[in-house]
Amino acid sequence: VAALGAPLALLWSALGPHATVVKVQDGAILDDFNSEAFVGADASFGAIAIGAGVLVGALAWLLLSRWRGPAVLVGVALGAVVSAWITWKLGEKIGLAEYTDLLRNAEVGRRFEQPMKLRAHGLIFLQATVAVIIYVVNAAWSHRADLGTGKGTHPHPTGPSQTGSSQTHASQTHASQTD
Repeated sequence: VAALGAPLALLWSALGPHATVVKVQDGAILDDFNSEAFVGADASFGAIAIGAGVLVGALAWLLLSRWRGPAVLVGVALGAVVSAWITWKLGEKIGLAEYTDLLRNAEVGRRFEQPMKLRAHGLIFLQATVAVIIYVVNAAWSHRADLGTGKGTHPHPTGPSQTGSSQTHASQTHASQTD
């Protein structure tokens, strides 16, 4: 799950809006002070996290059916947090070297884009939250007590046990005698 972080970082950098800056004498200033790129960067990170969370939760349920249970759920949650952290840190580094070089060497008046920056840091938990919700909803809708793992409760091949049927027969006999 954590390995998804690198491709998701590339996706975030490619799809997310980048704020445009203008080189001035002392560094760079925003080209548009009303830019929505900062909110857009957080929103695109969140959208990617939701999509990845749905994918991870569903795939964990479908592909890890033999090991379903709390251990898989914890692994999915922790892996998704690590994946989102990698997406955040790596996504902010994509294009950073070029940006830094342009800050130092570009001529005054040149416009260029900043690398992605996540400002809503709580979004790193969104992928894990969505993955856990998807996994838990699948578990809640499972009609099998063993969650389909093939372990745990198995029906007796010949029907109810003899003890259970004797007790049922005895209680029916007792009820008919008291009438």
